Amino acid sequence: MQLNEVFYEDVSRLSQLEKIAQQRSYEVYGPARHNATDWRADVEGALRKNFGNALKPGVGKAFHVVTGPGNMTADVLPAVRFKDYTAFRSINDESFDEGLKFVDAAGNYTVNYPKLHIKNGEAKNSPLQTNGRYKPSVRMFKNARNHMIDKRLLGDGVAPSYFVECLLYNVPSQHFSASPRDTFFNVTKYLYENQIAGFMCQNWRLALFGMASTQWNVADATTFVLGLANLWDNWA
Repeated sequence: MQLNEVFYEDVSRLSQLEKIAQQRSYEVYGPARHNATDWRADVEGALRKNFGNALKPGVGKAFHVVTGPGNMTADVLPAVRFKDYTAFRSINDESFDEGLKFVDAAGNYTVNYPKLHIKNGEAKNSPLQTNGRYKPSVRMFKNARNHMIDKRLLGDGVAPSYFVECLLYNVPSQHFSASPRDTFFNVTKYLYENQIAGFMCQNWRLALFGMASTQWNVADATTFVLGLANLWDNWA
């Protein structure tokens, strides 16, 4: 659930003149009277009014709605629009990478870029890069992760799906071949032989590894890569 009537911003990539122009253009509207915390409370109130006890307490980023047999469950994330500016000429002529900002139950704020994530993934999967091989390869590696968990070769939660996809996005496109077998070997070999600490998320705006709750840690990623190598060497 995204609120677009107000927005957060990052103007660090603008020139000084652009920063001044942006500030003057929007200051006539005054400070926003609603923020991510207010919006989270609004969404929770609406969900509670409509779903009652089906709404589980929001202890993390999203609210979990469990409506019972025959109905779908849903995770609802209240978020506010985020503009990561790349250029500003006027209020009607501005350029930015669109993201979202949300606050979790503990009051921690997070910025993410789901539209950029999708856009970059589609580009990686395009004929100009992997010719449709990227997305099937991501599924293959997620299946390998699931297999390792089922066989108790990897702890559950060590390699979340989002992080696995971001990890593979950093692998050069030439390693994704028409042969799934060759792709598995080449991608695993690349990850095993190269430093992964500087990898980026698929949105290419945020670092994949770090201390934030939305980032992975190098130790778990390394454990996952070693598990892939072991799977290749000892498949049975």
